[in-house]
Amino acid sequence: MSVAGSGGVPEKDDILAPPSNPPPSWHPLGHLPKAARSLLDVGCNEGALLSDASGLGIRTLRGIEINEHILDTTRQMLAHVPDVEIFHGSADHIPLSDGSMDVVTCLEVLEHVPSEMRPNVMSEVSRVLVPRGRFIITVPANGLFGFLDPANIRFRLPTFFGVITTLVGGRGREAGYEGQTHGVVWHHHFSIMELEGLFDQYFELEHMRWRGALLAPLCGYLEFPFYRRNRLDHPLFKLIPWISRWEHSVDPGSFLGYNMLVVLRKR
Repeated sequence: MSVAGSGGVPEKDDILAPPSNPPPSWHPLGHLPKAARSLLDVGCNEGALLSDASGLGIRTLRGIEINEHILDTTRQMLAHVPDVEIFHGSADHIPLSDGSMDVVTCLEVLEHVPSEMRPNVMSEVSRVLVPRGRFIITVPANGLFGFLDPANIRFRLPTFFGVITTLVGGRGREAGYEGQTHGVVWHHHFSIMELEGLFDQYFELEHMRWRGALLAPLCGYLEFPFYRRNRLDHPLFKLIPWISRWEHSVDPGSFLGYNMLVVLRKR
């Protein structure tokens, strides 16, 4: 499961990468088991996280992405990686065999999945993980600044959103969902209880921390026109992730936290 690769706000932790070696604890790759040799990235987008995982010694890499428009770019970006395979599809039906992955990552993805499909995602991830395998998630948190989420402006202020997108131009996030199992949904911000209700049947909690506060949504607004027009190479765009990186490195706690990093282990 993932979002469109263009036309929106940043959707992957790979905008904060490349991480150091070893990666910091606020970064998902900072929680890779030392013995891990295989990883599936659910909602792999352009494959930056898979590329970084390869650099950290993961040898078997798989990705699944709902946005078929970005798959050619993803495969080109990962052409240097020896054992990588990218699938087009949805996270509630992962085309991998049981117990085949040491680690599964799911970064900024669950909020885009319709609520009725989320339990199926958990079940599928559990199925493809090895016994005691690790599942690493990042999701928006329901902290104080969640209402500022730029991804929800299209729902909160549809007329305003229509005017702004017309002025900015480019392709919207909805383009990545054309012909798929679902369209653009409300960018949900999770509480701890909601997440526990989702994963408790299949996973046990190993680690949780909050990341970002006020600057995270503000950076999203600044990045919107660059994503909309697919100008990710613009010098100004490249400056914004440095702000996000700094704020993500600080744990503001549950009251202020805009995002959660959750590390789980298969039961």
